[in-house]
Amino acid sequence: MKQRQEVLDGLRGVAALAVVGVHVLGIFYSDARNPLHHAGLAVDFFFMLTGFVIAHTYDGRWTRMNAGQFFALRLQRLHPLVVLGARSA
Repeated sequence: MKQRQEVLDGLRGVAALAVVGVHVLGIFYSDARNPLHHAGLAVDFFFMLTGFVIAHTYDGRWTRMNAGQFFALRLQRLHPLVVLGARSA
């Protein structure tokens, strides 16, 4: 099993909080005056890190897994959150 990358998880958390911050502060400030107006770039950073973490996690499994199995594992992990999010809307 691969070692967990706590630093990368922390950076992903900071990027996610920056995106939340820009949306919350957007209630009080116009786009130009928002102190976190460039935090939208954190979305790109978050997705880049997430891609790296997923690639690192599944690196040793590619010889034993096909694309269908990979997508089944991702769906199994993400689908409960999608259902919860859809129910609250």
